[in-house]
Amino acid sequence: MKERSLVIGGIISLLIIVVTAVLLAIIGPNIKIKKRAVVTTIMQETIKEQEETDEPLVAFLEKKEEVDEAPQIRDAATITQDLQELDIDIGKIYIPKTGLSTEVYCKQNANKMEEVPCMLYTNKGPNLAGVTILVGHNRANDTLFSNNNMLEENDEFYFKDYINGAEKTYKVYSKFVTNSTDVSFYNTPSDSPVIAMQCCLTPTDTENVLIIMARAEN
Repeated sequence: MKERSLVIGGIISLLIIVVTAVLLAIIGPNIKIKKRAVVTTIMQETIKEQEETDEPLVAFLEKKEEVDEAPQIRDAATITQDLQELDIDIGKIYIPKTGLSTEVYCKQNANKMEEVPCMLYTNKGPNLAGVTILVGHNRANDTLFSNNNMLEENDEFYFKDYINGAEKTYKVYSKFVTNSTDVSFYNTPSDSPVIAMQCCLTPTDTENVLIIMARAEN
């Protein structure tokens, strides 16, 4: 009885294998044909688009690939971090009214801030559209940003960007006092480069800060 069951099981397994082989023989070519038809259709559509532009096919495909690639979007925080990791002076600022002419370091650093102003934040980069925040000490010895309170609307200063090699003239358009935690002006919409200089209101008042905002004139 047991041997009979094994024989029947073997026959059933053999039938399954035969049926599967027959189905693959019938369906397989159809699957390949359908896949080939889809690829052919896509290629025909691409060639048709290329013919309408009257460009060589290779050039058309390269351009199409460039357009199809999604652009990489880098936000302000990423751009700021990338610049700060350079560990270099990013530019030089000259303020005729206060007599300040100094390098600007790429990030806020306790030791560096004793010597020069530092970049705290930027939307796109120095001298590029958007806001770049420069922070400096207000000392009682007339150094760094100590005399920024002298600046008024329409006063000019200059910033030379070491990253892109550009020098721009900036004109002050806003002057205000706020608390040291206020970041509302960091992403002020602007099609032009904007520099915001930030320092303590007085050498002893570190809770409030003086903000000077200036827009590039060139």
